[in-house]
This record gives sequence, structure tokens and C-alpha cells, in this order.
Amino acid sequence: MTAVLWFSWDTIFYEPQICFLDDLREGDPELIFACTNEKDVSLAPESIDQQQLVQYAFELINADRAKYGAPELVLINNGFTQKHADELLFTCISSHWSPNGMKPYMRYSIDGGEGGIMENTRVLGTPNLKKHWTEESIKQVIAWNEYSIVEDDESSNWEHSQTLLYPIHNNVAIGIAWNDFCISIVQDFEHDYIDWKQYPTITSDNILELSGEIQFNSTLHNVDIFFEPTPVPLSDQQLMSTPTRYNYGHQCSIFACVSSMSVGNMIPNPSDEVAEEDMENILNLRSETTIVLVAREWEIKHSSDKTAFSISDDFTKIIDEFGPGVYTILLWTTPTGSETAIAITTISIFV
Repeated sequence: MTAVLWFSWDTIFYEPQICFLDDLREGDPELIFACTNEKDVSLAPESIDQQQLVQYAFELINADRAKYGAPELVLINNGFTQKHADELLFTCISSHWSPNGMKPYMRYSIDGGEGGIMENTRVLGTPNLKKHWTEESIKQVIAWNEYSIVEDDESSNWEHSQTLLYPIHNNVAIGIAWNDFCISIVQDFEHDYIDWKQYPTITSDNILELSGEIQFNSTLHNVDIFFEPTPVPLSDQQLMSTPTRYNYGHQCSIFACVSSMSVGNMIPNPSDEVAEEDMENILNLRSETTIVLVAREWEIKHSSDKTAFSISDDFTKIIDEFGPGVYTILLWTTPTGSETAIAITTISIFV
């Protein structure tokens, strides 16, 4: 089926088209649409149950995690995942950035997130062809997207697949939205294992404080601190040009995203014989890019199945160096019986 064009001396008229998704199967290389003149078809409004689509996507995620030996997730609702899926429809281009300039972990923190988050996004469709979606066609797109993430993600160095199958996750929020032109799918995977006594904060006198109880026994290593300027609103053109991946810190911006270096690293005092301030001075002589903070308080208590911690230090050096902005806190720990350290928090503090 093709568009019909006719000409006059001064005007080109285009017959409006409506497009239908061809049957889509896992492993198909791309979405294919058949289009016809919109005036030639009579279409009743479709009744599409968004919550059923979310549940379907959730079941596919857990099926793939079971297939590859990762624990089952719990489906949660939050205040930002569906909103981001809705936002992506404005440009029909996938982005981890919101129109307000925030990245996933910032949105998570603003929403009160208490652990860590990793995000997958996908926008499918084209902004120049009107589509007729049905619940069945959207389900086909969801299944196709799930397969491509898990089994066909080589072009992204398997980053989306690793995010979906990361064994430490215990929750997932799913956003699905569509308009006449495209479908957006957002997956926000959360690992939430801390009962907070003091949620991470920077006090008015520049003291970084965090304390709580991790719901498993583990060894705490350090706190990485990333900085970036306060986010500003982005134009549609800027959103359409953002990198396909995101990372922490100012080295990952809307223009380019490279592996970021933390601006600060808080550690326990490695010596019982040297005062924290003296040790801090020694370590900073050796560090060219990252300010080392030797915590004035680093108290860890273990039980059979939990780890209590209380950490604090003077944050003035970092505030003086970088000023107001967003400081993101990554607390690194290794669960007992594992050899792999995990960032159990990705919490942003807005200063």
C-alpha cells in the first residue's frame, strides 16, 4: 500500500496515511508497518489496558531472570518511571535524561528512593507515520523488545541485558506509553536493602552523614562521591541528541558520556596509629583527581544476617572545590560469600 500524491501549480497534497504493525516475532530484525490511506479505513477506538501491558512486561522480565538464574523481582510503582515513559513520547527518541535535565538516579532520589537504581529505556516507532495500535500489537512490541534486550544486545555491549539480569536487583518499576506514532518502554530496576536511620544528607555545617542497617551481612569498603551541576531544562533538540548511555558525575553530560571519576572517596582510617586528618593529608598527596576523605566516624556492627553502619565526615573540602550542585553517593559493599562489590546506593543530594 502506498501514499497517493497529486500536484497543482503551487501546492503538493499528501494523502494522510495510517499504518499497521505486521506480525512481529522475537528475533525479527526490525518493526515493519503496512500503510494505507487513512480515509479508506474505518477504525473503532481501541480499548487498551495499560496495567495489563505492564504486568505482561513484568512477567517476561521475571521469566528471563529465571532462565539465567537471577532472583525474581517484585513489581513496584513509583512517581517517575511512568512519567518518564510519557515524556519520551514528545520526541519519539529514547533518552535517559528528562526534560528537566535529570538522570535516572536523580529522579529516583527526588522520589525518595532508598537504595540504588539502574535503567533501560526504549522508544519504538517513527514520528512521521501515524500508527494504529492494538493491545495485541503493543504486546508484540513488548515481547520483541524484551528479547532484543536479553538475547540481541551486542551492539550495546550487553549493557541493557546486564541491567535486566543483574542479580542484586529486588524490585522493578515499568512505564509503558504510546501515542499515534511511537511506543516508549522504561524499566527502572531497584536494589533496596537498607533500613535507614539517617538517610544520606549534607548538613548545614557541611557534614556528610549516613547510617542504617543493610539487610544482609557484608563488608563495607568506601563511599564514592560524584558531582554534577544543578540540572537545567533541556530543549527537545537537546533531548534528541543525548548519549545512548548514562553514568554518574559531570563527565557524563548531555553532550558526551564517558566513564566518570568520582570527585570524592570516603574511606575508613587504614591505620590505628595515624589520626584521620593526618592520614587524609597523606592520601591526598598521592591522589591527583579525587579528594580522599578519611571518615571521622566509620562504625560497623555485624550480626548473622545484617550489617549496621554509621558513617560521617566533614564535607567542606569537596563543597569548597565544587560548590552547589548534585552530589551522588555510592556506598560500596561486598556481601558475605561473594567476591563482587556492589554499589548499594545511588542516592543524589541536591546542594
